Amino acid sequence: FSVSHSRDIRTKIMTRASWLYTSTPEKIVDYMRKVLSGALNAKWWNYVVEAAGRSFNKSEDFQLLFNAITADIKQREKENNTQTLFPIQIQRAICCSLIFRKDSEKSLDYQTAKFFAKHALRRLKQEERKDNFKQAYFQLIRLLLYLLRCRRSNPSCFDHNDKSEIKPFIKAIESMRKAISHLRYRQAARAQKVQQILDGFEKYLYYEGSEETLIELNELAGET
Repeated sequence: FSVSHSRDIRTKIMTRASWLYTSTPEKIVDYMRKVLSGALNAKWWNYVVEAAGRSFNKSEDFQLLFNAITADIKQREKENNTQTLFPIQIQRAICCSLIFRKDSEKSLDYQTAKFFAKHALRRLKQEERKDNFKQAYFQLIRLLLYLLRCRRSNPSCFDHNDKSEIKPFIKAIESMRKAISHLRYRQAARAQKVQQILDGFEKYLYYEGSEETLIELNELAGET
């Protein structure tokens, strides 16, 4: 794995190696750092981000990842690139960091968490308008759920007593109600699972959640 390889070859090697998660070779992890810091260009930037979400395990790396994602989204906004404003690879990178890395939420400051929640909801509404209540939709619901973890390091983050603070989550609950209505006469069993997720999601929002919600949500998000 060196600069002598083409960018396509490096991306393929990096992507496969990143499935080793924190056992990804340091040389490859360092390549990800250089791409995300802007020191190197990568043809498939989104895939570098997703691979970093699997491989990173240090506080400074999480900060680098979250900062790079924020800068990329803002650049897409400037270019009015709304169709790919919050691509699936970015969603997975953030979510993977929050799910599998202990205390990773400490590297996610309040403003960044709000920024990610806003854009996750925006993408969720895009899927809702297409009646696309499938894997991508539930991956976004799961990301919103895990963004609530930042309250562990900052209790004032997403204060449930302030409706303006938890607006993205309230809107996500409203969206799930629409999903249930859409699925009720088409896929009754799936609609029932969404209802269970909605109930659990709302409980998490008000500090009453259980692990059962995560089991159901992972199933619909495509990870069992």
